[in-house]
Amino acid sequence: MQVGEIIYDNIPILFENESSRNEYSDRLKRITEKLLEASESKTVTEFLVKLVYGEDFCLPARLLDTKIEVHGKLVADAVRSLHNQGYVMEAKFGREGSPVLYVQPPYWENQASNYVRKEEHSPRKYAEEERARMYRAIKQTLGETSPDELDVDHLGYVRAWWD
Repeated sequence: MQVGEIIYDNIPILFENESSRNEYSDRLKRITEKLLEASESKTVTEFLVKLVYGEDFCLPARLLDTKIEVHGKLVADAVRSLHNQGYVMEAKFGREGSPVLYVQPPYWENQASNYVRKEEHSPRKYAEEERARMYRAIKQTLGETSPDELDVDHLGYVRAWWD
């Protein structure tokens, strides 16, 4: 089975009639369904994660060869620890050439990723000192994963980047 296709044989931008466009869309949908089925994925995002970390999902190839693989469990454990402490409002994983993680601490109790709603309790806003303590804890915890860069960006996210 051929996983990819040669783009010059099947150009995705069509300047033809509507039936050609529909034919291409139908073909793309069939290929996507086959890939999801073959990789036992429910969504395209799940498939892409499996493709990036191929051998972890019994796939024959990896899309990327990156240092994050070595630190993957450390990073996952770090994020889990921060979540358990209530220090994560949002975590974003991505690539900026190399793997990157952005973590933002909550402003309010109910914004924490581990928040459990309690009857008769109104969430309170964290004081500046509490958020400063969260930032220090996030930087310290992520620092233990040996990122090549660790800082706070202009939007208030702690950014860890591995080259």
